[in-house]
Amino acid sequence: MKKRPCRIDGVDYESEKDAAGALGILAGTLRWRLLSSGFPNYTSRYHPKKTVKKTLFACSIAGIEYSSINAASKKLKLSSYTIKHRLASLDYPDYVCAYIHKKPSKKRRRKNQKPCTIDGTDYESECAAARALGITVIGLQSRLRSSNFPGCVSKYRPKIQRRKARIRCSIKGVEYASVADVARKFKIPHTTIFNRLQSPNFPDHVCSDIPKKSRKPPKYSYVVNGKKYATLQEIADAEGVSRERVRQKINSSSYRKYRRFEKMQSAR
Repeated sequence: MKKRPCRIDGVDYESEKDAAGALGILAGTLRWRLLSSGFPNYTSRYHPKKTVKKTLFACSIAGIEYSSINAASKKLKLSSYTIKHRLASLDYPDYVCAYIHKKPSKKRRRKNQKPCTIDGTDYESECAAARALGITVIGLQSRLRSSNFPGCVSKYRPKIQRRKARIRCSIKGVEYASVADVARKFKIPHTTIFNRLQSPNFPDHVCSDIPKKSRKPPKYSYVVNGKKYATLQEIADAEGVSRERVRQKINSSSYRKYRRFEKMQSAR
C-alpha cells in the first residue's frame, strides 16, 4: 500500500496509518478530516479540501430582513423550497434576494384554465373565481350551467335549458295538466309516459311540447295465406293472436304459409 504523507497540527507523518495511530482515530475519520474544510490543521496533497457552497442567502420578505433562507423559513413556518420559489417568482414582489434573480413563473395548467365572468367580474380561471366566492369548483361549475344564476357565464359551460315543470298532454282523448298527473293515475313511471309521447306506436298519446319520432321503415315484409303485411302487429290484429305467437309461426318450419322477405321484397 502506498504511503501518503500528511501534516496534522504542524507535525508531519509518513503515512495516514501512522497519523491515525498517533491520534487514536480511525483511518476513515482521518480521511474525512483531511477533506473537510472544518479542520484546517489537517492537510494532505492527496486529499484536497472540499469547497463549501455559500448557503446563507440574506433576503427581504415583506420589508423584513433575514440573515438566511433557513431563518426566514423558521420565522414564517414555510419550507425552504417555498421561500426559494417565491424569491425567484415575479408573482411575489415582496420576496427579494440579491443572489436569486426573478423569472416569470411557468403556468403548467394554462391550457386547462377556463375563464369565466361572475356578476360582471372577469376571472382567468374557474379556480380563481371559486376562491374569490368562497365556494368549491364543482359548486361554481353548477352555477355556470344553471339557468338560475344568469350572472355566472362561461363559454365552456353553456346554460342548461330546463324543461317545463308542467307539460300538458292528451292521453286517449283525455286532457291532463302534467305528466305527473298521468303517471299518478295510471301508476306507471314518468319515463314510460315520455317514451310513449315520443313514440309513433302510441298515436293516442299526444303532447305539443314533445314531438313524435319518425317511424323507421320496416326491414321485412310478410306474406300469410297469400296476403301481404308490413308488420307483425298487422298479422296479430288480423288473426287475433299475440305478436310473439306470430313471430314463433314465422320462425317455425311447420307453418309454411307464414313467409318473411327482407327489405320489402315481393314473393316469387
